[in-house]
Amino acid sequence: MFSMHMYPLRRTAVTTDDVQLCMKIWPALTGTVPTGTGQYNQLVTLAKERMKNLCGLFPQEDEIKVVGIIDHIRVTSDQPKEDVAQRFANELDLSDVSVRDREQLSKALGIGASLFLMMNIDSGMGTAISWEPDTSLKTLVSSYFERQPDQPSVDSNKTIDKSLTVSNLVTNYYGIVVDWTDHLDEHLEFDKENKVLTIYQHKLWLAAHILPSNECPVLPEVIGECLDTLNLLFPHHDPDTRSFLKQRRQAFNHLGSCSRTEKRSLKDYPRWGRNLMELADVLGGPQQGLLRQLLPRPDRRNLFDSINLFIALPLAVLAIAGCVIGAMSVDCAEKANDIAKESLELTRLQYLLSLAQACSDPDSSESVLQFCQKT
Repeated sequence: MFSMHMYPLRRTAVTTDDVQLCMKIWPALTGTVPTGTGQYNQLVTLAKERMKNLCGLFPQEDEIKVVGIIDHIRVTSDQPKEDVAQRFANELDLSDVSVRDREQLSKALGIGASLFLMMNIDSGMGTAISWEPDTSLKTLVSSYFERQPDQPSVDSNKTIDKSLTVSNLVTNYYGIVVDWTDHLDEHLEFDKENKVLTIYQHKLWLAAHILPSNECPVLPEVIGECLDTLNLLFPHHDPDTRSFLKQRRQAFNHLGSCSRTEKRSLKDYPRWGRNLMELADVLGGPQQGLLRQLLPRPDRRNLFDSINLFIALPLAVLAIAGCVIGAMSVDCAEKANDIAKESLELTRLQYLLSLAQACSDPDSSESVLQFCQKT
């Protein structure tokens, strides 16, 4: 995968110039949310990184001209890649394009298209989507997000349980970790072997591009479905989810539902339904141990459960010890009773023996002999 991290980089102060850079790359962001809400942090980090990569490809060119490749890609998204590359070469005054220049142009177009569309296009890393010379970006994006007919269809009658949240998966199921990605095409990928779940992290970008526009080739229904998956897996009012995102320095849940209604039917997820089914199957797997679940969490959400656990444990030990001691006491009492019975019988026999000896003694007194005759 490409450009993913479990924990985003620590937030740095977002300046007005940073926000202006984002709005230049994605004009739809204009007027979305206030700058100081923390929503621009990940976008600014991504934009600066990609702009640095672009400028590194053409160090001799003016930075403003190189950054203009995003505008160029936006207005030519319906044209084949080879035409887009030629027009950009003309803008850079590359009249005689060498092989090296063509390679640089292709890399620049890949970086620019990936940033503009939030997809991994011609990056040369991971499972990048190949942008062929005779294909336009609009055609590329449209064909990519179409449902594949050879893949199994989603059970449209199945409902997604409310327990299917990322916080629940990570907290209660062994080994699952989250990686955050900048690419829509990597959203909800689940590596079963390594138990890594990939989540698209730029909800602000989705909210800004949900309305139909000729400038963004990603269809509104695709953007809307991605928003719905984030709302589903990260419930806005769920305390555990808020704590989970706070620990990972993610602020996108503060955007709320972005005017989207809750959707729990798999038929509402033609593109990511199979991914959701895969995650739902995890809920049927083994959970982490009871003790792990009841240990105090940093957010103190299960504090009372933890207190009850640590009170119950010594009481349970005392109860077990009491049962053992009680069983031993009963056993000892039974043995003492048996000994007492045997002692009584021994005393009786000893009495009879003494009586027999006395009765057989001719020198015994008259009273003893009379008693022997009576017995």
